[in-house]
Amino acid sequence: MAEPKGALYHAQKMANQWQVYTPPNKPSKSECQIIEKFIARHKRPARILILGGTPEFRDLAHIQKAEVTCVDVSLDMLMAMTKLMKRGKEANQEIWMRAGWLTMPVAQNYYDFVLGDLVINNIPIKLQPKFLEKIREVLKPGGYFITRHPVSIFPKKSIQEFINLVIQKRFNQTSISEFAFGGLFVVYKMKDGSMSTDGISLALKKAWQTEKNTTRKKQITKLIKIFHQQWPLGKTWWTLPKEKGERMFKKYFKIFDIEYGTDHPFVDQCPIYFLKK
Repeated sequence: MAEPKGALYHAQKMANQWQVYTPPNKPSKSECQIIEKFIARHKRPARILILGGTPEFRDLAHIQKAEVTCVDVSLDMLMAMTKLMKRGKEANQEIWMRAGWLTMPVAQNYYDFVLGDLVINNIPIKLQPKFLEKIREVLKPGGYFITRHPVSIFPKKSIQEFINLVIQKRFNQTSISEFAFGGLFVVYKMKDGSMSTDGISLALKKAWQTEKNTTRKKQITKLIKIFHQQWPLGKTWWTLPKEKGERMFKKYFKIFDIEYGTDHPFVDQCPIYFLKK
């Protein structure tokens, strides 16, 4: 089956963006250390299924000498992200599978760990139970689904507060990444649990339209341009408030532990769940 048209272009673009993203938009050093330490306590070599091509997760899996399988809808994406790995030479030991996470044809009761970074929120809420059921299916009895998962926590900052953050930090990349992540929770819709780049773009446009200060208006214009360069319009994510999300998790797993990183401002909104079959 042929790759979707333009898949290579989009994969390379994503890899380029990944290089400039900072946590929480990708796993931080402390978050990876927490996960690696947990895996290291278990029997090696482990069988690890990685959802997507997250370079940081693939590196830590290879440090633990694991049998690694990566699943993504695009093999081009896996190839592009391989170039960002510190242990990229070990990627030739991985098993790659092109498939969707809801339908991936992997063996049942096979994996010791499934790792996925911000993966659940890529799936509409009505399909999230089916996704969790699939993950449970592929895990060994006693296996773990380890995932960073964004949770909606209130009260939230305003879009103006996040704009101020970017201006104060002189548009450095860390502030842009924090704006994008925090902005999603500003535009979060409680009704359906959705948050989107379109919502952030609209909030920025309204801020620009109502701004009377000429200098600040120019600064917002600059932010709009940078945001659109790094974050494509039309992308939606979904997440439930923390308590409701955890009730859903408990239908399929035992919440064995919840840990938090220490090295970015959104650690409370980005817990690491250790879900045991």
